[in-house]
Amino acid sequence: MPLILNEISTIDFRILIWNIQETEEQLKKFIHEPEKVLFDLLSGINHPQRKKQKIVAKILLNMLSDQVVIHQYTSEGKPILVTPSGHISISHSEDYVALIYHKTKLIGVDIEKPHDRIQHISERFINDEELVWANLSKLHLFSLIWGVKESVFKAIGGGGIIFKKNIIVSKPYENNESVGKGYVIYNKENKAQKFQYHFRYLEDYLLVYTIAEN
Repeated sequence: MPLILNEISTIDFRILIWNIQETEEQLKKFIHEPEKVLFDLLSGINHPQRKKQKIVAKILLNMLSDQVVIHQYTSEGKPILVTPSGHISISHSEDYVALIYHKTKLIGVDIEKPHDRIQHISERFINDEELVWANLSKLHLFSLIWGVKESVFKAIGGGGIIFKKNIIVSKPYENNESVGKGYVIYNKENKAQKFQYHFRYLEDYLLVYTIAEN
């Protein structure tokens, strides 16, 4: 069972990360629910890896509580908890699936492997203010900014967000290249919301999550 991270920072916050090494049939054995639950879960999914990611996400959801965990999706695709109460966000990339939970605050997560292509599309999501400090280490910091903005996007739940304009990432105030934190502002229609972002590397993958300050 490659659950590589099960971290509870406070009674309100939890992060779970799974590195998929199992077959689809092995993963199904972790779902102790009626067969119809799995059928509905995988309905319409054809890609083998996507199926495994979906099963693992369900496993991680079930780990949040000893009671039955019920969730649904908004029209923008944001997962929301019905029971227990709280906020969740899910991200997957190849063999990794990450889930974070906060009892009271909006929260978002992104996990992916930094790639040179992030530099080629940087002008689409990095603004002039961010470019001043992100030029110091383009692959690392451009990937960080992308991950922060993705996780804020997931926390808010979509809805016409322009990454370059509506999400402003500040230089991390803690950063040793493998772990750190900083602040990010979501600003749209004259309404500003502050988030704290955290990041860490899991081998070649960059994990970023954001938690609303208010």
